Amino acid sequence: MKIRTGIAALILVGLLATAGFGAEFTINAGIGLNDKSAQFQSL
Repeated sequence: MKIRTGIAALILVGLLATAGFGAEFTINAGIGLNDKSAQFQSL
């Protein structure tokens, strides 16, 4: 039983980490695009 909960906990942590990383990556990409469009508008 302990082994199963340990594996479940690892999977949960892994999913949370991937979701957080994905969200951060998406936000960073969005900010990068906004910066580029702002640069083009100022030219």
